[in-house]
Amino acid sequence: MVEHARIYRQSELSRLEKGATELETEKQREEVAAAKKAKKKNWFGKGDETFLMSEEAKKINANFER
Repeated sequence: MVEHARIYRQSELSRLEKGATELETEKQREEVAAAKKAKKKNWFGKGDETFLMSEEAKKINANFER
């Protein structure tokens, strides 16, 4: 009976350790993705401006409307 309790305890401990390592790797992946997103340059505008609201896009849109 004691041996069964030890086996159960060991299996639960290993399951919990595996879950903790999976959470750590997921957290690291999220941090890497956030860092990549932060590094992206804004190619078509200045500051927060996206391409759709940039001056260049407004000129193109005005040309299409004519």
